[in-house]
Amino acid sequence: MAEYLDPPAKRRKIEIEEEENEDVDAPDPPAPQVRLLAGVTYDGPPGFGNALESRFSNITCLAADADGAIYFADRNVTAAVICLLKDGTVSKYAGADNGGLETDAIVRPLSDVRFGWPKSFLIGPNGTKYLSDFINDNIYAIVGNNIFSIAGSEPHDQPTATEPAPAPWGFQKPTRMAMTRNGSIFVLEASYPPRIRKVENGVISYVADPSYPGWPGPSYQPQVIVASHDDSRLLFSDSGDHSIWQLPLAGGPITRVETYLPPGSSANLEFVCDAGA
Repeated sequence: MAEYLDPPAKRRKIEIEEEENEDVDAPDPPAPQVRLLAGVTYDGPPGFGNALESRFSNITCLAADADGAIYFADRNVTAAVICLLKDGTVSKYAGADNGGLETDAIVRPLSDVRFGWPKSFLIGPNGTKYLSDFINDNIYAIVGNNIFSIAGSEPHDQPTATEPAPAPWGFQKPTRMAMTRNGSIFVLEASYPPRIRKVENGVISYVADPSYPGWPGPSYQPQVIVASHDDSRLLFSDSGDHSIWQLPLAGGPITRVETYLPPGSSANLEFVCDAGA
């Protein structure tokens, strides 16, 4: 059987073209684009419908579900949790129009609940949504169109701050929440003293407070808490000295991860946990 070989000159030309192609730099990825999703200036009207024509104020609790819907709380204008759909419309997801009840362990419709100051919104592995209320001292669960308190609807006098206690028990100024992949919820409390506690299977348990080794110190002002993607640690921010700290969930002292601003700066430290955290 005859073999047909490229002549040497042709083979050399192909080799040169391959070398030149290897030297060509890949095009730079497009620059990230920032665009407005919802809200107008203070001259805009409150209300719902077109997201770019609705006014909000003091927005917290940003979260997104698997379908791309974005949830956030608007404390000052509508006093509700808002849902922003991919089609650019906003609607009230939870919150009473006028009055309403400060919800307790009784299951109630989403439209019957009066929020004080929603601070954190999480979506669990099974789709259950969780909301912390800084004023009402509650952690709520949302299943379907109903909402109820899972922790915090009783007075603050639980037996001790460091012993497990059946939920509901009182929280003091719950701010942000973090969730591990197994559904455990860690709550950052801006009480005095501040502390971190866990809600799991109907039980509140102690995680850390100023007595814990490595706690940031008397200037600590809690802002944000997240769980790392491998569930090995909690990361939380401190707007007192503008640092991010880490707490190993397997045990061990709290350590500083990074400092962003000099002491005495006037700023709140907000952050998110990226894929490498």
